[in-house]
Amino acid sequence: MTNWAKFDTAMSNAGMTATTLSKACGYSHSWLHNKRKRNADFTSTEITSICTVLGVDRSGREDIFFANNVDLQSTEETA
Repeated sequence: MTNWAKFDTAMSNAGMTATTLSKACGYSHSWLHNKRKRNADFTSTEITSICTVLGVDRSGREDIFFANNVDLQSTEETA
């Protein structure tokens, strides 16, 4: 699942908007908006192009696109 807060930070740090990122990755201006609106997963090709354009390293890629979706509090054992 995508961590949109970290995604937005990486995009901002690169000085890009959703439109400029979409176009730099070779997609339509509405591509990223539609991904976010539907909370759709990115393909591996899309992830690679986004990371290349934004200059995101492997660790950043994991944090952004493979966010842990587990509620740790609900899995803690009670004594």
